Amino acid sequence: MQTTKRIFILLFFVLCILFSCEKEDPVIKVTAVTVSEDRMTITEGDINKLHVTINPEKATNKKVTWKSSNASVVFVDQHGEMVANKAGNATITVTTEEGNKTATCDVTVELKTIPVTGISLNKPSLTMVEGDSEILTASIEPSNSTNKSIVWGSSNNEIASVDYTGKVSAHEMGTATLTATSEDGNYSATCDLTVEENAIPVASISLNKIELMLVEGDSEKLTATIVPSDATYKDTGWISSDESIVTVDTHGNVTAVKPGVALISVTAQHNGKKDVCAVVVEPNIVSVTGVTVNKTSLTIDENESETLTATIEPSNATNRNVSWISGDNNIATVDSKGKVFGVNVGNTTITVTTEDGRKTAVCDVAVTKSWLSLSRESFHTSGAGESFYIDVTASDDWSVSSKPPWITITPSGGTGQPTGVSSVKVTVSSYNGSAVYRSGDIIFTLNGKRRTATFTVDQYNFPYVDGDYVKVQSSTRGDGIDLVFLGDGYTIDDIGRGRFTGNLNEAIEHFFSIEPYKSYRNYFDVYIVYAFSEESGISDHLTTKNTSFSSTYENPNTTRMTTNNAKCFEYALKVPLSSDLTETLITVITNSTRYAGTNWSYSNGMAISIAPVSNYSYPYDFRGVVQHEAAGHGFGQLADEYTNSNAAIPAADKEELRLWQQWGFYGNVDLTNDLNKILWKHFIGEPNYSYVGAHEGGYYYAYGVWRPEVTSLMINNIPYINAPGRELIVRRIKKLAGETFSFDEFKQKDVRETHALTRSTSVSFDPKMFLPPPILIKVN
Repeated sequence: MQTTKRIFILLFFVLCILFSCEKEDPVIKVTAVTVSEDRMTITEGDINKLHVTINPEKATNKKVTWKSSNASVVFVDQHGEMVANKAGNATITVTTEEGNKTATCDVTVELKTIPVTGISLNKPSLTMVEGDSEILTASIEPSNSTNKSIVWGSSNNEIASVDYTGKVSAHEMGTATLTATSEDGNYSATCDLTVEENAIPVASISLNKIELMLVEGDSEKLTATIVPSDATYKDTGWISSDESIVTVDTHGNVTAVKPGVALISVTAQHNGKKDVCAVVVEPNIVSVTGVTVNKTSLTIDENESETLTATIEPSNATNRNVSWISGDNNIATVDSKGKVFGVNVGNTTITVTTEDGRKTAVCDVAVTKSWLSLSRESFHTSGAGESFYIDVTASDDWSVSSKPPWITITPSGGTGQPTGVSSVKVTVSSYNGSAVYRSGDIIFTLNGKRRTATFTVDQYNFPYVDGDYVKVQSSTRGDGIDLVFLGDGYTIDDIGRGRFTGNLNEAIEHFFSIEPYKSYRNYFDVYIVYAFSEESGISDHLTTKNTSFSSTYENPNTTRMTTNNAKCFEYALKVPLSSDLTETLITVITNSTRYAGTNWSYSNGMAISIAPVSNYSYPYDFRGVVQHEAAGHGFGQLADEYTNSNAAIPAADKEELRLWQQWGFYGNVDLTNDLNKILWKHFIGEPNYSYVGAHEGGYYYAYGVWRPEVTSLMINNIPYINAPGRELIVRRIKKLAGETFSFDEFKQKDVRETHALTRSTSVSFDPKMFLPPPILIKVN
């Protein structure tokens, strides 16, 4: 029993030892290695990869190393990837780590061939003389082509031949085409060759005279002598430096035309040898025998003029100069051209005297007193047609001598009133023709006299008169919020040609192209009111323009502008407003391309924004001005967020800011950076508005004022209003539309125009281009 027990214990220990030992896998050795290619031809610059196969497939250690016999020809990395560096041969060897088995690939690298794409010659044409030689140069394209071999040839080797270097040899007179052809691609270029006779050249050419004196109308022949006399080519060319003085024909015949000096040149045509002769032409004098005046008597009015004409006899007299003189300059004057001007009532004589021979003629002049004037000289009207009055002031009876058929004059004549004025009614009929406008003159004439006055009427084919309005957009939500757009400095001509409506419609589109106006556009009623200015353009410090609203640039060094606010309100009230002026934005578009703009804000909500049609580049463009002044200041009641002072905001400006904030303005800036107290604190923590915070600098001061975001429209005119600014605008829209504002609804509908922010990063804003602060007017 003890023996059996020992046997079991022994077996137990043996089994424990067997199962406790780890079982090791047997090592499978590499028996062979091969590569995917044993021979390969590649081109300079190529990249190829060799693949290795280890046998057996289940070999334990498959690590290999790669090596090139000539790395300057072929480089190989440890993954078998080869780079062909230059033409040559190399052997790529792969060696296994286990067993040191090897396989090879013989690689041949060939030159990379760059084909010829064209050929050109340094001369497209060539002229040579018999016996001469010249080298032509051919250029292969591209310059690094592999095969630059060229074959030269001549179309006629008897006339000229060309050797393999491009050397051309001229043999005899004639023409031939020389050709250079590329061996690669067979491209060719040609040169047209002319071989001329080996002639005896002209050494010099001389005229028989170096100076010649002639009288008008005379002629003389010049003779040219060529040296040597046996020159091969004796053709000559003749030319005059001024044919209005002297001419010359092909035989050297010179003809004097008028007094003066000119040069006659003769030139050997073959080689340009020349000589000149100076020709002086003297006048053929014809004496004056008499003079007459076109009128022997003349009656003119005071301040009127008429020109007398003198006729010299004979008509071909050499000296036709005359002088004019008045017998009494207190009655009439006369200038050097015979223009007589009536000074005072009375009689005198005008005498004309010839310079040659002192011949005279006389005109008796009577100066009388008469007048005819109009209260204005022109009128511009629309196609609607209208009536207006002008005043006629006349010394004598007057009448309308002509007028267009579409104009009626009442009365068409009147009695002269030395101390009075006649009022004339002008009625213009309506016009809807295809032409942009029609124009006509009304001619008023003093009966029995030459005195006239002209009144011009221009009529354009649009159906509006000054003060008419057009509704260009109707609201579909809320009570309707009124936007009124006016234009200043637009004449009827500007309006008739579409500039007025084009500029105002563009401004309207700019207003609504920025959020939140883009999303809330259907809350607005938009009107255009027509206003006809007398002059086109806008006044500045140098020039005053007669315009409807007297808009003016204040100073050449600022962007501030003014306008006639009272008249702007007057024209806005021509529109059937949904509310009153306190809830209406008036935008005045001025007919000027200068960069400027100003907003006038009243504490009761009235606002006038002035915006020129700026042609400056982004962000100083028309869009930038309209959005900053009208969308930002005018309707949005937002403060400027830029800084132009590197100081802290003073106490007085703090008080002014707080006062206007009490009236609902300037909620986009604050005097604290405490995010628990700041005006836009309800944005803080909102997941979609993590970019809203407190950024120091705004309301013109670098310190003590904070704004919600880094950048916005109210800094540098970019088309982006920050989130609190968008909310303030939507609050006002909802209030004026009679709807309740909801912050949750605002967030749901809010759009952040990030593309504008992206573009703004590339804009370097010029501090001199900041638009001016709004003009704030407190209303009791």
